[in-house]
Amino acid sequence: MELFWMIRNIMIKTDLPRYLAKCKKKQAEFVVASGNQYVQLVQFFEPIKEKITFISDNGAMVTKHGEEIFFKLI
Repeated sequence: MELFWMIRNIMIKTDLPRYLAKCKKKQAEFVVASGNQYVQLVQFFEPIKEKITFISDNGAMVTKHGEEIFFKLI
């Protein structure tokens, strides 16, 4: 588990910003899709949370660039 967190932190701080720049250049949106809750996912992607889209809570919530655009109670 510690290795996962280390890799995730390194990726978000180094590789992901470079990848986001490439996405922006190609006018592509970076989307995190997960069954996890939005509040948990935001913690993982804190440095870039306002630049990406989240599909969370098993598809019940969609947040784009920090703005909730869809929510449905399941």
